[in-house]
Amino acid sequence: MKTVSVLSFGLLLVMPIATYGQAMTEYGLGAAHSGVAGAAAGKKMGNAAGAALNKASRALDSAGKSAPAAPRPAASRALAAQNPAPAAQPPQPSNAGAPAAPRALPDISVITPGLERRELLAKAGAPSMKITSMERGEMVEKYWYRGDHGDTVIVVLRNGKVATVSGPTVLP
Repeated sequence: MKTVSVLSFGLLLVMPIATYGQAMTEYGLGAAHSGVAGAAAGKKMGNAAGAALNKASRALDSAGKSAPAAPRPAASRALAAQNPAPAAQPPQPSNAGAPAAPRALPDISVITPGLERRELLAKAGAPSMKITSMERGEMVEKYWYRGDHGDTVIVVLRNGKVATVSGPTVLP
């Protein structure tokens, strides 16, 4: 009887260790197998994306090259001789690098809660920055009007109507 008790106790100690080892082995094999399948699928996707990008690159390269000009018919040559093309105009300087004109802030006394979006834009003009989001099923728009000295007016619209107006505040 004593032998059976010792043997049972030994099995109780050895079995959890053996089953834990079995579980680790099966998990490792499953993870390795899924990694191999994922890598194969990833390689196919990479090849497909690369082929698409190469095709797009070739199309863009060929679009940049002009085809040789076809010979002009005699009638169009005669017309071109009668109406010469106007002389090319020199390129006009762009003011892309020039500082923007000073911007005045809108008068916040005319921006009242309940004002429609179109009325706001008519009174205050286009904002310096605008963000649109959804909050609890409502469309929320935040308009920032920034003046030339860093002062800012913030207008919050909910479902197309002015909800709050704050400012002007001076930003650094």
